[in-house]
Amino acid sequence: ANQAQLLVGEEAAWLDFAARSAATSPLAARALFAYLAPRSTARQARAAAETRLASLLLDSNLDITAMRLFAPDAHFPAANPTVCAALGEIALRNQIYPLAAKYWREADAPPGDMPPLEWQLKRAQAFALGGMPDEAVGAVRRIYAEGLPLDQKVTVDILQIAAELEGRRNKGAETLLQQLTTFADSGYWGEIYSALGRIAESRQDYAQAAEYYLQAAQWSDGAKARRQAADCLARAGLKEDARRQYGWLLKAAKTPAEREALKQALNRL
Repeated sequence: ANQAQLLVGEEAAWLDFAARSAATSPLAARALFAYLAPRSTARQARAAAETRLASLLLDSNLDITAMRLFAPDAHFPAANPTVCAALGEIALRNQIYPLAAKYWREADAPPGDMPPLEWQLKRAQAFALGGMPDEAVGAVRRIYAEGLPLDQKVTVDILQIAAELEGRRNKGAETLLQQLTTFADSGYWGEIYSALGRIAESRQDYAQAAEYYLQAAQWSDGAKARRQAADCLARAGLKEDARRQYGWLLKAAKTPAEREALKQALNRL
């Protein structure tokens, strides 16, 4: 670097020198960018150094080194959204979900030419799997805010996100599923209402669970959802409503075992 007659504080010149050195002396270039990234006084210079350093590491297949160097809780955390987006992608690909979530919490805008819907969906998946349920809910709501119909893949992905949130007992799962019926094809409504029924049942709101299951029965496997509704009505103490559902199921039963199980359920009311 002395041969280039550079002085301390000439950050633009140092960045240019490091960039020109990358092809012939990649180790030296990485060292210079690593020096400039945390020390540059100009925000733009720090961001440029971070971006070039991360790019050089990734181009050299040093993915793990890059993630360790730029870890959000490390001595040298990444602040540049472009770097955060790229490293989050690597963390997600390696199933290091908490790290991906931490990176992408700092990267709100989609990288490159990625569509905003796709970006928010990926963020939501990382947040849900990485232990940031509130952030996952926020990312899905950003998708809903577009007000557009959702295709099959997006619908299935949101159902999976909601299932992950449900497993973590996050209250946002129910809200996301309720809103999903507005944007998803009706072919998925049975699955959505069944998931809502499970959530209500898990919090012991059996009357609400029964209502969800009865809605599911209109759009999917009617017998299964109706049986779930009948059981919830019984647990809610709504015996007459439960008796009507069991009676409907008894008439539709196809096997002796099904009829016997339903008769026992009726006798327990």
